[in-house]
Amino acid sequence: MNRNVIRFQQDNATPHTSEITQDWFSANGFIFETTRDWPAQSPGLNPIEHVWYQLKRKLNTYPTRPTTKEELEAHITSE
Repeated sequence: MNRNVIRFQQDNATPHTSEITQDWFSANGFIFETTRDWPAQSPGLNPIEHVWYQLKRKLNTYPTRPTTKEELEAHITSE
């Protein structure tokens, strides 16, 4: 695996395919690849969505929600 290559996994949702998004990628040296044949707004096909789900589940076990970045980091790293 080439660690110098960054791949953004995006579905066909409008925020991912808009001209302004593509312009940002180009201006920042990224090559915008055409998205795969994924249906729009398909979080079930994106592996990171499962990570976010698990993280939210764990955070919801605390009696109070973190209100600062430091509290959030403490909750996340205590697992």
